[in-house]
Amino acid sequence: MSCPIKGIGSTKNEESSSTHHPLCPVKKDSSSSSAGDSSEHQFHNNNKHHHPLHLKGKDKDKDIEESKGYKHSNVYNVYSQPIDPTNNMPQRAQQAPIIPQSGSLSTTRVNASIPKGGTADETWTYPSPQMFYNALVRKNKVEGATEEQMDTVVAIHNNMNESTWQQVMAWEKLQAPVSGKYEPGCEPKLLRFLGRPHDLSPLARIRSFFGQPEPFDRHDWVVDRGGTEVRYVIDYYHDESAVGKDKRPNNMLDAAAMKSIVLDVRPALDSFEAIYARMVKMPLKLMQRQTSYRPLPLMPSLQTVSAERKSVEELNEKWRRVQKNCSSSKLALEECGDDEVACSRAYIQLQTCIADVVCADVARTFRECIKNDGSEVDMANAFDNVTGCVHDFELDSRVKVTQRTLTR
Repeated sequence: MSCPIKGIGSTKNEESSSTHHPLCPVKKDSSSSSAGDSSEHQFHNNNKHHHPLHLKGKDKDKDIEESKGYKHSNVYNVYSQPIDPTNNMPQRAQQAPIIPQSGSLSTTRVNASIPKGGTADETWTYPSPQMFYNALVRKNKVEGATEEQMDTVVAIHNNMNESTWQQVMAWEKLQAPVSGKYEPGCEPKLLRFLGRPHDLSPLARIRSFFGQPEPFDRHDWVVDRGGTEVRYVIDYYHDESAVGKDKRPNNMLDAAAMKSIVLDVRPALDSFEAIYARMVKMPLKLMQRQTSYRPLPLMPSLQTVSAERKSVEELNEKWRRVQKNCSSSKLALEECGDDEVACSRAYIQLQTCIADVVCADVARTFRECIKNDGSEVDMANAFDNVTGCVHDFELDSRVKVTQRTLTR
């Protein structure tokens, strides 16, 4: 399972649709109701020809017997697109190396613990490091990420998805049968999901008003609850104060590994049932300490605010030093004209000067490589590390500037 491309599927905030399947009894509250509106076009599958709900008599009984329980009539890919069941062509994930890749990356994929909607007992499958790198290049988001980091990046990606599902299931338990046992096929399954990094959720907007940094990502997940499609909104926040406690996850379920990534998971307010769950059921469970759900406070902690402010101050100080120390190199690059040799020399000097400020060890290694007459390959690799460090610095600066602009 990988992050989908924004723009395929829903782009609205407050719409949904659901249909209960007769094989899956659902525990209802007296206040529960369905919010029927134009959202059916947004999230609900309109292909009803093979759904047991729309079959009659012997055909219905035969379908139920053959399916051994409820199963959604559609299976979706990671881009929230329905997979055509009549297409027998095998799905071949893009596992070939891609430009500008220089080394080899693992093509091994890991099965998630997250049940996949539309299947009997399958789970979603996470992308391999090679697939993840290819996706970053294809979306023009590879800046700041290196091939050597892909194993760790994928491990963190998988871990965050598993943590998200655990939080979703904490909400789903509020609607579970009293016995705790689901009818065959009626247990909650992730049907499809959508990445919406540029769409600020209403709750995230409220949090930012109280000083919480903007979330760095947002996902909408649609869970198939035995015939009812339930949308969840997930905001992913970065806690600067916890960066020093981060470590690479030992496994997918290592919830204590990434302290600096904080989740805010909740059902979208698409129905009275969801409103009742958020306003009454979950608060009651939290007071009774009978849930594993971890709510995110409305206001950021003093540690988070202080760490964020310190991070911005350190960034500004580095830029002041860059402007002071590297102005002559910048001027040389601007005035080199058509002299390729002079321009190349000025570019190397400017990149190295900036690296002296933001990642001194990397700059020192490059200078030592030149001083010791290192091989052409060694010098190229050392300079790649310099430019990579500078790019990371510029990328981090843009993120901080954007967040400060949006929260003013």
